[in-house]
Amino acid sequence: MDHTGQPVKALRGNRTLPPELPKRRSFPVAIDARALRSRRRAAFLSQAEVAEQAGISPAYLCELEKGLYKPSIARLRALARVLGCDIADLMADEQEPAA
Repeated sequence: MDHTGQPVKALRGNRTLPPELPKRRSFPVAIDARALRSRRRAAFLSQAEVAEQAGISPAYLCELEKGLYKPSIARLRALARVLGCDIADLMADEQEPAA
Protein backbone atom coordinates (compact mmCIF):
# COMPACT_ATOMS: atom_id res chain seq x y z
CA MET A 1 0.00 0.00 0.00
CA ASP A 2 1.14 3.54 -0.69
CA HIS A 3 0.61 6.67 1.41
CA THR A 4 -2.99 6.99 0.13
CA GLY A 5 -3.90 3.39 0.92
CA GLN A 6 -3.90 2.33 -2.74
CA PRO A 7 -2.21 -0.93 -3.71
CA VAL A 8 1.19 -0.64 -5.36
CA LYS A 9 1.98 -2.67 -8.48
CA ALA A 10 4.45 -5.46 -7.80
CA LEU A 11 7.48 -6.15 -9.94
CA ARG A 12 9.65 -9.26 -10.01
CA GLY A 13 10.96 -10.22 -6.64
CA ASN A 14 10.44 -7.93 -3.68
CA ARG A 15 10.65 -4.65 -5.61
CA THR A 16 7.56 -2.52 -6.02
CA LEU A 17 6.77 0.55 -8.08
CA PRO A 18 6.33 3.83 -6.24
CA PRO A 19 2.89 5.42 -6.39
CA GLU A 20 2.27 7.36 -9.59
CA LEU A 21 3.33 10.96 -9.44
CA PRO A 22 1.13 13.63 -10.98
CA LYS A 23 2.04 14.26 -14.59
CA ARG A 24 3.77 17.52 -15.36
CA ARG A 25 1.37 19.82 -17.13
CA SER A 26 2.28 22.46 -19.62
CA PHE A 27 -0.08 25.36 -19.97
CA PRO A 28 -0.36 27.21 -23.27
CA VAL A 29 0.49 30.90 -23.31
CA ALA A 30 -1.19 33.48 -25.56
CA ILE A 31 1.45 35.17 -27.68
CA ASP A 32 1.54 38.20 -29.95
CA ALA A 33 2.11 36.48 -33.30
CA ARG A 34 3.03 39.76 -35.01
CA ALA A 35 5.65 40.54 -32.36
CA LEU A 36 7.15 37.07 -32.79
CA ARG A 37 7.45 37.51 -36.56
CA SER A 38 8.74 41.08 -36.38
CA ARG A 39 11.40 40.17 -33.80
CA ARG A 40 12.54 37.25 -35.93
CA ARG A 41 12.78 39.46 -39.02
CA ALA A 42 14.56 42.22 -37.07
CA ALA A 43 17.18 39.65 -36.04
CA PHE A 44 17.60 38.70 -39.75
CA LEU A 45 16.83 35.06 -38.96
CA SER A 46 14.86 32.62 -41.08
CA GLN A 47 12.09 30.49 -39.63
CA ALA A 48 14.31 27.44 -40.08
CA GLU A 49 17.18 29.03 -38.11
CA VAL A 50 14.98 30.12 -35.22
CA ALA A 51 13.14 26.79 -35.14
CA GLU A 52 16.38 24.79 -35.06
CA GLN A 53 17.88 26.89 -32.26
CA ALA A 54 14.63 26.78 -30.26
CA GLY A 55 14.19 23.03 -30.71
CA ILE A 56 10.91 23.17 -32.64
CA SER A 57 9.95 22.46 -36.23
CA PRO A 58 9.84 25.25 -38.83
CA ALA A 59 6.20 24.33 -39.55
CA TYR A 60 5.29 24.83 -35.88
CA LEU A 61 7.05 28.21 -35.82
CA CYS A 62 5.16 29.23 -38.95
CA GLU A 63 1.88 28.32 -37.27
CA LEU A 64 2.87 30.27 -34.15
CA GLU A 65 3.60 33.32 -36.30
CA LYS A 66 0.14 32.97 -37.85
CA GLY A 67 -1.43 32.81 -34.38
CA LEU A 68 -2.81 29.30 -34.88
CA TYR A 69 -1.27 27.81 -31.72
CA LYS A 70 -0.34 28.84 -28.20
CA PRO A 71 3.11 27.58 -27.12
CA SER A 72 4.02 26.29 -23.69
CA ILE A 73 6.00 28.59 -21.42
CA ALA A 74 9.09 26.42 -22.03
CA ARG A 75 8.85 26.87 -25.80
CA LEU A 76 8.16 30.56 -25.40
CA ARG A 77 11.26 30.83 -23.20
CA ALA A 78 13.33 29.07 -25.89
CA LEU A 79 12.02 31.41 -28.59
CA ALA A 80 12.75 34.49 -26.48
CA ARG A 81 16.28 33.22 -25.84
CA VAL A 82 16.92 32.73 -29.57
CA LEU A 83 15.47 36.14 -30.43
CA GLY A 84 17.34 37.88 -27.61
CA CYS A 85 14.28 39.33 -25.92
CA ASP A 86 12.21 38.86 -22.78
CA ILE A 87 9.29 36.44 -22.66
CA ALA A 88 6.95 39.34 -21.92
CA ASP A 89 7.91 40.93 -25.26
CA LEU A 90 6.31 37.98 -27.05
CA MET A 91 3.23 37.58 -24.87
CA ALA A 92 -0.14 38.96 -25.94
CA ASP A 93 -1.51 41.86 -23.95
CA GLU A 94 -4.57 41.05 -21.93
CA GLN A 95 -7.41 43.30 -23.05
CA GLU A 96 -10.33 44.18 -20.86
CA PRO A 97 -13.68 42.98 -22.21
CA ALA A 98 -15.90 45.71 -23.62
CA ALA A 99 -18.66 46.77 -21.28
